[in-house]
Amino acid sequence: MKKSHIVVAMSGGVDSSVAAALLKKKGYQVSGLFMRLWSDQTLKKKRYSKPQINTAADSARQAAAHLNIPLTLVDCRQSFRKTVVDYFLRELRAGRTPNPCVICNQLIKFDFLLKKAKSLGADFLATGHYVKLRRTKGKMELGRGRDLAKDQSYFLYTLTQAKLKQSLFPLGDLTKPRVRQIARNLKLPTADRAESNDICFIPAGRYSEFLKKYLKPRPGLIVSTKGEILGQHRGLALYTIGQRSGLGIGGRGPFYVVRKDLKTNQLIVGKEDNRKLRVACFRVKKANFISGKIPRLPLKCQVQVRYRQKATPATLKMRHQALIVVLAQAQRAVTPGQSAVFYQGKRLIGGGIII
Repeated sequence: MKKSHIVVAMSGGVDSSVAAALLKKKGYQVSGLFMRLWSDQTLKKKRYSKPQINTAADSARQAAAHLNIPLTLVDCRQSFRKTVVDYFLRELRAGRTPNPCVICNQLIKFDFLLKKAKSLGADFLATGHYVKLRRTKGKMELGRGRDLAKDQSYFLYTLTQAKLKQSLFPLGDLTKPRVRQIARNLKLPTADRAESNDICFIPAGRYSEFLKKYLKPRPGLIVSTKGEILGQHRGLALYTIGQRSGLGIGGRGPFYVVRKDLKTNQLIVGKEDNRKLRVACFRVKKANFISGKIPRLPLKCQVQVRYRQKATPATLKMRHQALIVVLAQAQRAVTPGQSAVFYQGKRLIGGGIII
């Protein structure tokens, strides 16, 4: 019987390289796709005096050559800039704190790239995400990966049944140390490649410069929740709800960002015990449920309001045609623009954007 053709999204990192290796070992017809994404090359030139020796594309090529699989480079720069980067900047201008990785997975990796994989005759698109996928009663279910420290299900709540049926996640049952060990055993050139935890289109350490270039932030007053003027901010887009460090105000602090007032261009700050910093109920927009339909509400679940933050018990309700999240216990710094992701145990059931 003919084995499935699986295209692996190869980033040049160890995870996607091992995913490709594991699938090839099982006898599948495997090929790789590398996405060339947009980034600000002018900021990179300021940071580095000479070109980097081993780029992500170089690493992907080396890994593919080592595994003896074909690799196709796909130019996603225009689509990525329009879809992800412009969204990121638009949300910041509106005073929100966006999560570009969620949008990238939804519209680039599992849309643009999935369509490219299908055009190459692929039966499935595989990635190096640490998540578990299983079919139950004809439905696709997505869950947390075995390695909870690396679990990336938070970023994939926008996926649909149709897309999941065409996707594979070979690393779901593995831990990161095990993946590294497999790569070393196979002598993969990406075995010890460092991970990147920053926003991929902004060079490391250049976040403020990037925003100053593309948003031109306007300085304004830092004001306490009691109306006291405490200092001056560098531009509202440079701050996020709950932030403490980098405010440049001492005195009777510490103070934390409570709110951003776009009309007055003021950064509102308060003490840790300020009630405005804690939220027990909030709305979400653009909600998606992995099952493909809204579950019967009210629904008890756990909600994760930031990546790497522990999920907390909550109830989902519908009020005036809006999805409401009622937390069992008020949480600190629930931030508009971030994603609220819903779980039942380790099973991902959906999510939406906090408003």
